Amino acid sequence: QQLSKQDHYDFQLRAIVSLLRYAGKKKRSNPQLSDEEVLLLSMKDMNLAKLTSSDLPLFNGIMSDLFPGIETPTVDYSKLKGAIEDELREQKLQVTAQSVTKVVQLFETKSSRHSVMIVGGTQSA
Repeated sequence: QQLSKQDHYDFQLRAIVSLLRYAGKKKRSNPQLSDEEVLLLSMKDMNLAKLTSSDLPLFNGIMSDLFPGIETPTVDYSKLKGAIEDELREQKLQVTAQSVTKVVQLFETKSSRHSVMIVGGTQSA
């Protein structure tokens, strides 16, 4: 209820079931992570890319309240980020931290969902 009302926000039961399935898959591929870390990482993977810039701090605050003292495990995307930057340069596009982050978010979203829709203007957050 703290986040703004957006048509693309979906926190209903179906989305929760998808989140739990994704968390199970992530736990099997990362058995060294605690259940709390897996759930926190899964929630961020599935939601960060679709949040508005004004809702992002609120979401992070909610996650901190739900998982006090739990740090989000870091995923090493250095090779992926390097490949993204190389491809952007090859296509004669400007390499910015925001564009690289958005491509990484798209990669994470594709890993957690059956389909993806990209909406909004170019370089919009």
